[in-house]
Amino acid sequence: MSNKLIILSFVALTFACLAFAYEPKPLQDFCVADPNTSVKVNGLVCKDPKQVQAEDFFFSGLHLRGNTSNAVGSRVTTVFAAQLPGLNTLGISLVRIDYAPWGLNPPHTHPRATEILTVIEGTLKVGFVTSNPDNRFITKVLQKGDVFVFPVGLVHFQQNVGNGYAVAIAALSSQNPGAITIANAVFGANPPISGDILAKAFQVDKSAPVTDLEFRGVSRRKVQRSIGENRGYRSILYSFDVKFLDNQVIIGQIWSRKGYGYPYHRGLHVGFDGIELVLHITGTEAIALARLLGVVRAQGRPLLES
Repeated sequence: MSNKLIILSFVALTFACLAFAYEPKPLQDFCVADPNTSVKVNGLVCKDPKQVQAEDFFFSGLHLRGNTSNAVGSRVTTVFAAQLPGLNTLGISLVRIDYAPWGLNPPHTHPRATEILTVIEGTLKVGFVTSNPDNRFITKVLQKGDVFVFPVGLVHFQQNVGNGYAVAIAALSSQNPGAITIANAVFGANPPISGDILAKAFQVDKSAPVTDLEFRGVSRRKVQRSIGENRGYRSILYSFDVKFLDNQVIIGQIWSRKGYGYPYHRGLHVGFDGIELVLHITGTEAIALARLLGVVRAQGRPLLES
């Protein structure tokens, strides 16, 4: 009998742990976040209930269009506990996402939340990738009023596939869902991830000079150089089209940028079958990404000009 009690107790404890694997339910009506405390906890310390006002449960601004004038052409306006203190301990949050024409919310994950998204305006191509080993890509094109769910922790994205602006509203199952943008995490880590690690992960020769890369399977190549002034930056841009054997096409840009007092940057801006990937990369990282996109060593045509 005692053994059965031990087993039942263990099972009950296991389910209790599973129930609290994410954010526990609140133990009072509310716990408005107190931004002035220096106490560090898993969440935010509660404000004195007697000092709570209606403004603590209010946020204004989701009617305003976000500024999408950036490299990816999208802007996320967050309504987390940091912006709306009344969300503290409630396990939910909200975002508005604005997309310029063909703008992208790049592949990313939310380590602490499931996301449910609805399209308010425009047409979005969305998708997520399942975990190892299948890595199945699940995607769909959404119209105004459509809803799509991104399971917790999985890599996902949205892209505006129309010529007009698009808007979406998404709810997340955490007051602080977190976001890990894949390109930034891999190629923009601080301090940088070792080139040896990246070379092995992408199965490339890290000693390959970046100037010895060229594209294979080219069906049509247009090289277009433009030099412009933008906030003190001098840019050199090359455009290219690349066609693979399976008829998937990469359309993108190779560019470099140099500013007053700023270090020299190399970057690759690529659209793959309608999904854009935007990275700021140098050296081994450039080789790794180039290899990933079907680029091979060849005749020494410079990849970039300084």
